[in-house]
Amino acid sequence: MSHPRQRALTHALFALVTAHRGVGDLTRALAFIDTARNNGRFETPLQRVQIDTAHGHILLTDPATRSVGHSVLDRASEIATRYGLKHQLRSIKTVRTSEEYT
Repeated sequence: MSHPRQRALTHALFALVTAHRGVGDLTRALAFIDTARNNGRFETPLQRVQIDTAHGHILLTDPATRSVGHSVLDRASEIATRYGLKHQLRSIKTVRTSEEYT
């Protein structure tokens, strides 16, 4: 798949993930993350941080998977720090401190 088409697919999948997480359908949200991971190419640090942040965000929503979510966000933070992705670090911090999970 070409890069522009792949990027469009990834954005569409992220939109579906966000929509399903927003209405509490975590199973479908996780299914779309898995689809994105299995069909997308996350070659750049930014892409890896974005997919991990989205995945961690979903996992934090469920108390049963919250600790795994924190681990996924830890990994995303390490990559973001290593590559100077300050905006992504702010996004990760926002996800972690959201009232939704405290």
